[in-house]
Amino acid sequence: MSATRRLIWVPIVHSAVDWGSLAETVYQRHIEQIGREKTQELMGAIDAFWRQVAIELDALELDPTRVRLYQDGLPICGYEAKIVAELAARGSPNHRLLEQWMARGATLMGTESPDLLLQELDWNRRALEAAQDKIAMLALNLEAKELLRNRDGVMVERILRTLSRGEVGILFIGMLHSMAGRFPPDYDVKRLDIVL
Repeated sequence: MSATRRLIWVPIVHSAVDWGSLAETVYQRHIEQIGREKTQELMGAIDAFWRQVAIELDALELDPTRVRLYQDGLPICGYEAKIVAELAARGSPNHRLLEQWMARGATLMGTESPDLLLQELDWNRRALEAAQDKIAMLALNLEAKELLRNRDGVMVERILRTLSRGEVGILFIGMLHSMAGRFPPDYDVKRLDIVL
């Protein structure tokens, strides 16, 4: 068995479904900003991105029974599989991919603090409301950086506590997050960058 723990860090793009209760508002905001046609093109590009993620992960030829799946936005709550199933059923390519790996034997892990996720949801609502107010957005952006750092810290701690030697973690995490330099030397961290 390997002495190291492997972590595949997958910087991701969230689909509209992944925005949960804010999905319709975010979708409409995209239409207002770039138009309906460009919004549809963006949604198609996001789907293509997820197809490429699946291809590149399969190319790693990992033993799914030795894989732990970590997903940003997925709270540590005891209902992780149910949340993934609901989002997959609503069309999230990210969560469909999680389901495929789970069906092959991978273990789904709750990844984030529920309290911090609620703070993030509140921040997103306030940011959508204040989008035209530059002063309010400056304050919100400072708050967002601190919230992101806190969320990243919780995710790192979760991985450190749950990923065993000889296992591989796959961390699906938004592109604004960073895992660089956060893990001890016995973690082999590989960033999987998808180029379309």
